Amino acid sequence: MGASIPDGQYYRDGQYYGELCHSRRVADVVFAETRYAGGAFVPWHAHASPLVCLVVRGALEERSRGRRRTPCTGTVLFHPHDEPHAWR
Repeated sequence: MGASIPDGQYYRDGQYYGELCHSRRVADVVFAETRYAGGAFVPWHAHASPLVCLVVRGALEERSRGRRRTPCTGTVLFHPHDEPHAWR
């Protein structure tokens, strides 16, 4: 594990919070569709691989790199591997 994560949660490729709807691996890239209930809380965690997230519907509050932001439908988020982040 590379990063220092407050809650100590670290995910390998293909591991996510939320309900995993579909997943597919193409070479070294994992594509996954996950769903989160309204008001869901995802504590501090990091991923072993870079993460690209498309907000398909709704909005969330994200904490990362010492800041907070509120991405909504159509926003694309990126986190390098080992970068701690949390959502709600």
